[in-house]
Amino acid sequence: MNSVLDDLYNLTSTDKELEKDWQINKQHSQKILNEYELDDVEKYIVFAAGLLAGLTDAFFVTDVRKLSTTNKMQFSKDAGVKNLSKSGSVNQWVDERIKNVYSPSEIRKLELDNWVPYDKSSHIDVVGLGPRTHRLQSFGHDPLLGFYYGVRDIMHGTLTAIDNSGSVITSSIGDKGLGLFQAIATQFGHLKSDLCTPAGLPLPFMGQLMRMSGHSDVNGLSYQMLFKGMYMKGYNFNHLITMGIPAIIIEVVVRVSYFAYEIYKGKTFKEAIPFNKPKIDKMLFRSYLIASGCNGVKILATNGNIFAFNPTLYAMTLKYGMAELKMWWTNEKENKRHEYVLGIYDKNIVELNADIDKELNFYNMKLGS
Repeated sequence: MNSVLDDLYNLTSTDKELEKDWQINKQHSQKILNEYELDDVEKYIVFAAGLLAGLTDAFFVTDVRKLSTTNKMQFSKDAGVKNLSKSGSVNQWVDERIKNVYSPSEIRKLELDNWVPYDKSSHIDVVGLGPRTHRLQSFGHDPLLGFYYGVRDIMHGTLTAIDNSGSVITSSIGDKGLGLFQAIATQFGHLKSDLCTPAGLPLPFMGQLMRMSGHSDVNGLSYQMLFKGMYMKGYNFNHLITMGIPAIIIEVVVRVSYFAYEIYKGKTFKEAIPFNKPKIDKMLFRSYLIASGCNGVKILATNGNIFAFNPTLYAMTLKYGMAELKMWWTNEKENKRHEYVLGIYDKNIVELNADIDKELNFYNMKLGS
């Protein structure tokens, strides 16, 4: 009986058993590492997606060959970019479709049905406010912040705008207007009427950038005149949508390729879904980094032409870069691996104890009989 129990409690492992345990531990560990580390195929996917997006931005969003290479930027009619909507085939395609959403008569009806007090093309209190730039300078026309400034102006009968010196001015236009919910509906309708016009809406927060003081390094222009010039050339909401096309390319190529590759490796449909996975964030970060690098080369190739700048790529690089930084800072990969492997060991210990108890009960029964 004692020899049997001695054998049962003998935990000494042979070299072969130790090697086997090591291989099993390595397999368990690698299962978690595979969720964070890229193999060669995934690296090719990252490179292809980033390069494709970068080339699309360079030659089809704003064509690097059509941007002025003699000056950082000029705003005269015959120099530099005449109109951004004509500077790239994707840009032109997006611009034409947005401008054809509503007919001129439909736009006019929207304007009449959604009159707003901040839609002034000139005002004595706002120096520099004019027909071509009033949507940039009037904060109510901001696609995002307009639902604060614009709604407030509609409710109070005011105009909130920024002048050529960067000063924000609020002027009374008439009596107090609509209630909150009616003002929100009117705001939405007015933005719809402006979206399809030749000038279009400004980029979100672009008017707020005119608060900056000093002068830029673009031909010594003040920041107020710089952003007004950019808006007049077509650096508007339509162009923002166009600049998002390279980002869409990265998202689609990386996620679809990842899904197909995971299915090819034998994963189930649920396991291969390309969302909420650390590896996807890593792949997207590296692809955006490559595309942003291509955009940097584009800016250098055009002698710093500001129209070559694609903020969408840098914003997405920052977004996924922060996720990558968080994983590194919290040591997520090693913590997950440690948790997973120790979980298996704990399970094995429970099973081993159960087997020991089973054997002991068996021998106790034998002794009792």
